[in-house]
Amino acid sequence: MKNIFISLLFSLFSTTVLFSQEQGIVLEKKNLERIDFLKENKRIKVITTDGSVFYGRFSIVDENTIAINNSTIALNSVIKIKRKSLTSLIGSPVVPLIGVIFILGGTAVAATGGSGAIAGVGLLSSGFAMTLASLISNKHEKKNGNIKLD
Repeated sequence: MKNIFISLLFSLFSTTVLFSQEQGIVLEKKNLERIDFLKENKRIKVITTDGSVFYGRFSIVDENTIAINNSTIALNSVIKIKRKSLTSLIGSPVVPLIGVIFILGGTAVAATGGSGAIAGVGLLSSGFAMTLASLISNKHEKKNGNIKLD
């Protein structure tokens, strides 16, 4: 009786795993052979061929269409998709601001000369890196790869 119960329990849980495949958008890069997967209900920013910008959590309507905030978007009209997590939403204005503060502070410290110039150069380089990294991250353009639903 115990073996029957265990085998029944195992078969019940194995079937739920089979039917619980996650849906989402597959982003393939042409030159890097890199594949990114955006799960359904993730926060994204989409730019279409007519210049419209949609921002929010997406859901899959069918194999060629997604919906963001009750607006349907055909995948063949998408130019760019960018991930927009809540952390990046909060951090995107803060990180460049800190980078600019590091650049200004590094310039002021480096201008004093002496041993502080080394610390100033360190602040300058980290400020430039923070500012540039926040501006170029998580962008997926259609011309650089392939966008499809899975």
